[in-house]
Amino acid sequence: MTPQGPTPSPLSNKIIKLCEEILSGSPPSEDLGILMNKTIKDLHKSWNEFQQKIMESGPEHYQTYRNEIEDLNIAFQEYEASLKEISLFLEDQNLKHLEAGKAYLRYITFTMIRRLNIYQYIELSKGPTDIPYVNFLIRAAGALLEDKIKASLFTGLLRHAGAEAEKAIRDLTRQEKGPEIDAAVEAYQLHLEAYQILDEGVKSMDEAVITEGLEVLTSAAVDLRDAFQRLNLKRLTALPTDSPHINLLINIIKEFVNLQLPEEVFLDTVKNFQLAMARMKREFEVYATVPVDSAEIAKEIQEAKHAFALLDLAMQDINNFILGRNLFLLERSVGRLEEAGGLLAKSYANFQEIAEKEGKIPCIKCHHYNPIGRTKCENCGTPLPQTTSEPSTFSTFNIGEEGSPAAAVMSPGEMVMTDNLKKLFDAANQVAEDQISMDEFLDVVNWLEDMAHQQLERTHRLPTLNLDDMPDEEVQVSEKLKTLMEETKSTMIAGLEEFIGGLETMREFSSDLNKENLVNGIRQVWAGSAKIFNSEKLAAGLDEMKKQQPEGGYHG
Repeated sequence: MTPQGPTPSPLSNKIIKLCEEILSGSPPSEDLGILMNKTIKDLHKSWNEFQQKIMESGPEHYQTYRNEIEDLNIAFQEYEASLKEISLFLEDQNLKHLEAGKAYLRYITFTMIRRLNIYQYIELSKGPTDIPYVNFLIRAAGALLEDKIKASLFTGLLRHAGAEAEKAIRDLTRQEKGPEIDAAVEAYQLHLEAYQILDEGVKSMDEAVITEGLEVLTSAAVDLRDAFQRLNLKRLTALPTDSPHINLLINIIKEFVNLQLPEEVFLDTVKNFQLAMARMKREFEVYATVPVDSAEIAKEIQEAKHAFALLDLAMQDINNFILGRNLFLLERSVGRLEEAGGLLAKSYANFQEIAEKEGKIPCIKCHHYNPIGRTKCENCGTPLPQTTSEPSTFSTFNIGEEGSPAAAVMSPGEMVMTDNLKKLFDAANQVAEDQISMDEFLDVVNWLEDMAHQQLERTHRLPTLNLDDMPDEEVQVSEKLKTLMEETKSTMIAGLEEFIGGLETMREFSSDLNKENLVNGIRQVWAGSAKIFNSEKLAAGLDEMKKQQPEGGYHG
């Protein structure tokens, strides 16, 4: 994804043009060999002059800008390497050298200009503000007060800065209004006030007035930095997808390739994105393991899984680019990020819509979804169809301490997320993200396991229905009752044992830190909870049969 069009270097463009002429079979417009010799000679001269300047600046300057200087030295070396690759063609006439050298030269030219811009930007950024040109004006004002520059030169700098500020205000006012735009306009207006004060101070050479103007300018620079941070964040997260996090990475990649920001910003953004996506993916994987009855939700889960797979591929491309500097990988990563961003945003919107409709009654006239319990549509007043069954009163896993709140049931016969299950799943999520300690996570697991063992012990102690000496007319009904009691008991025991097994699987995470144990444990816990829920439904039928027994007919 090298920027299109000519490079910022006329010399590099001339060499590239000669290479392309030879590759196309046309006679070159200039002698490539002469041009290459001159370019290499000029490169060494520029390189030596740059190093001499650094040495003259002193050891402190070198230590301050050491990383940027080293990056530039490497760029000089790589530029020379690209020229030598092209020169090999002059020795053996092998067009592969020409093709490889031309591509390498194009890439390293952009890289060298980027690194030079970064060095100059950082050098000017060292000062009381984060805005290079403001720091430059502050330095120039100091030089003016020391009689190192003429007043006319400083006044010219002020007029240029003022003209740029006025142009920026005009450009901003043409954009869509918003708090970010208003803040930036106010900051630029404060800059204009500072320039006016400085201009008056220069006319009278009043040091106090000049100092006042510099103080106003420094304050305005802080306001402008904050305003542009908000503007840039809004711009970088708005497009091209509906996912702000993904948009930020896409736009940072594009600006990095187009030499519009330093490499460390690109690397920091990649690192933060990877951390955020890993956290989001862990959350998704934990909750995606919970079984669902809704085909719509199951479909959206698959779409989200595909989106995360695309994100993984995109991050592989980006990491491989960082290692090998193949710009094609960045280009491919952007395409994958855009597709993933669209899928994730669509899935999220669909999840929201499905959640909004779950458990509600659609109006047959206007299709508005109404809360359960209404007899008429809250949108158009049309009578609504009424449900015939009452909601279940049984919780999925309600074996907690007395008085613990049971979760609300969403619809008849449907598994629910109770307080206890939610607490367990949240703890699993948090320990996977290092948001809670391992001891805090194990406290939740041990607490639930202790309650489950107590309930299992109570269930094992449930008596068996005794049919001995029972009148013949009651035996038939009592046999059905006994069968249902045994089925209820065995289902509850099986569910509790699977629930406890799931907790034991989750506990293994504390020793091996394998997140698969968390995911598999949650699957077991949920499956066990489903059996417990079924046993509770069987118990409801059991209670109904007990009511139908003749008085004195039940012998426990």
